[in-house]
Amino acid sequence: MDIHEESPVLPSPLGGLEDDYRHAVLHLAWDLNTKSKERTLLFSFVELLPAEIPSPIDDFEPLAGHRLGNDSQHRVYVRHAVTTARQALGWYLDARAGTAVLPDDDGTLPATDNLRAKRLKIATLGEEPAWPVLVSNSDDSDILPFIPQWIHCPRTHHLLPIAAFALEQLWSAQEAEKAWHWLEGRLHFDLGNYPEYWGSAHLIAPNPLYRKLKSRLQRRQPPAESVLLRFQPRAGKSIEGLELIFHEKEPWGVTTSRRLSLRSPLVRMNLDREVNSVTRDVWDPRRGFLETTNHIHVFIKAIDSDIEVTRRVMVRGEGQSYEVMRSRVVGRVAVGSTTKIAAVRSRLLDAHYARQKQRTAKTHDQRWFRNQKEEARALLRSLFSEARSHVLVVDPYFGAKELVEFTLAVGRYDVPIHILSSAELLKKPAFHGCTLEKGDQLLNTLGQTCKQERMNAFEIRVMTGDRPTIHDRFIAFDRRIWLLGSSLNEFGSRGTMMLALPDPDAVRGDLLRAWEEAASLEAWVERRQQNREKTTGEEA
Repeated sequence: MDIHEESPVLPSPLGGLEDDYRHAVLHLAWDLNTKSKERTLLFSFVELLPAEIPSPIDDFEPLAGHRLGNDSQHRVYVRHAVTTARQALGWYLDARAGTAVLPDDDGTLPATDNLRAKRLKIATLGEEPAWPVLVSNSDDSDILPFIPQWIHCPRTHHLLPIAAFALEQLWSAQEAEKAWHWLEGRLHFDLGNYPEYWGSAHLIAPNPLYRKLKSRLQRRQPPAESVLLRFQPRAGKSIEGLELIFHEKEPWGVTTSRRLSLRSPLVRMNLDREVNSVTRDVWDPRRGFLETTNHIHVFIKAIDSDIEVTRRVMVRGEGQSYEVMRSRVVGRVAVGSTTKIAAVRSRLLDAHYARQKQRTAKTHDQRWFRNQKEEARALLRSLFSEARSHVLVVDPYFGAKELVEFTLAVGRYDVPIHILSSAELLKKPAFHGCTLEKGDQLLNTLGQTCKQERMNAFEIRVMTGDRPTIHDRFIAFDRRIWLLGSSLNEFGSRGTMMLALPDPDAVRGDLLRAWEEAASLEAWVERRQQNREKTTGEEA
């Protein structure tokens, strides 16, 4: 059997560089150690400018750096150097090869072998994708927080440090915080939210042929409708020969697909029925994808809205006040109309999105228990039994009973178990009228438990103070964290929610910090016993 051989890789997406781009801006952020004179690349990207855009003004001020504290030896700088597209691409390829230099004050980029060039220390960089392939990004991609808003669906290439950028080796914690805030105001995004971009370089190639592609619905003789697509070519450019890939699409599948070679900036797609949503991609045989979408363009045909009267009200409470906008509905307005087909589609959509929400809830272990104590506890024990790494339980009301009922369900005895309880519970009497406290009881139960054969390594700590530093209840293991709506001692007995956090890393640090600040159970119980003995002696 013959095999159809094809190579989908374009030989050179930037082969016509001078025709597509004339100028570029090299955006650079770097650190200068004023003592060693070493310069370290913090972040950079090359912004190629389509040929129709004139050269911008280079506003560089050599003394505009920011010192990271009065006693700091570090200054950080940001530069937006204007140069030619060819020189900027050359700088990017040099960085890819492991060498980077600063532009001269006049914007000139010196050769990398120029002995007078100011070199930048850069990390060992890896690339995505493999050069010379470029990625065509959709408009809703969060991978490009730094690009200007005028850029629509750019083609990109990325150079990122192979290992995490060692900020702690460059700055102190105070210097790092000052650098983050200062850089955010000049790079227009927070590197703290994109730690993978420290020390990185990026190539941004905007669409060189057209500025924007817009689409709108045109009504014809019912039920027929059309979709009008309008390209906005750049000055001196033509979209002729580009390929439009058009899909009429529903959330559950594709209904119509068409691929055509463009002859005009205006394209009308005629359909013999109602059109609800479409997607469109644009392919250039020479440059690759100029536009891709990963979301559906939806046409709104009817709007049903409330008319409200709103007034500002000042709410005053004990020691505080705040404003609130209070409103009431005085009427409704409807624009457009629905058809039988639209009504059926609406029912399908409602059911489709309801199932989506149910699937999302299931992936996050969203569970609601009410008067289902045994079922809830069985579920928690099954969770504990699956733990394969360090277990952390944070529950201000964790006592001796919970130690036996839940944490002994961990299936692997080589998994360490950490428990964080609180003084608010443990200083209470173990039983009514008893001098033994819940802390003593928990320590005794822990000692008996640890004597058993093949038992996990336990460590229990106590959040001291009248109120625990953490109010909610958490179970953490295997990089996941579950939030419990009540403590383990009453879990499931009343209306209680359980949820696996979608972003556990957002709270993991605070949980570990609370653990580090807490006292060991043994030391806390010993202090409590000493205080009780001291109090008893004084009374005697």
